[in-house]
Amino acid sequence: MAANLGSINSIHFNSEKWLKAPNGQPSNLSEKQWLIVRTDAFKQWFGDWENNPNESSKVLDQNGEPLILYHGTPPNFYEFSEFTVYDEGVFFTESESIARRYSSNYSGTEFGSLKAVFLNLRRPKFINSVCYSFNGFKGADANLKKRSEKLKSLHPELSNTPYRYKEMVRENFIKKKFDGLILEDHSWANNIEHSKQFVAFDANQIKSATNNFGTFSINKNIYT
Repeated sequence: MAANLGSINSIHFNSEKWLKAPNGQPSNLSEKQWLIVRTDAFKQWFGDWENNPNESSKVLDQNGEPLILYHGTPPNFYEFSEFTVYDEGVFFTESESIARRYSSNYSGTEFGSLKAVFLNLRRPKFINSVCYSFNGFKGADANLKKRSEKLKSLHPELSNTPYRYKEMVRENFIKKKFDGLILEDHSWANNIEHSKQFVAFDANQIKSATNNFGTFSINKNIYT
């Protein structure tokens, strides 16, 4: 890994491309992140976002580089297992402040773990739900809620396990060959705050953007 980073460094250092995004703008990534996303290992996992973006992950920033997302959770862990990939999937946001809110306890006095990650979503379902409403929910929340309620009417035998309907929403997207969701208008804090959200369906789509060993393997460990 170190040799690979050194090779990329030697190619680009002091060149016009150094710490620049493909569109020529200054990169939003740190120097280490800028180097890592250009390694063969990263591109094997994420897709070749520089030369073939149509076949790579669609989680890119406005400059066309891999976008860093955040997930807040009370416990500190190193993989998103079947115990954390539930309901529609694992939710991520571009906003550190929103993610940090989810890392706190109910009183907001203690904070847990904030994960900064890259996501490999090559075939996400884009849901644009601006101004959409359903049963008191707004935006993408309303869209997902309506899908869940429809499944309730089709499968009343599962009424004692309400979270199963949310899992079925994810399963239906997977059957249609989608590997995640990009929610254009996701509501928070009683519909007051809105932001774009990203949902991963599988744990190996998630890798740390800050403490990564650089292997970007297919296992669930976010650091490898």
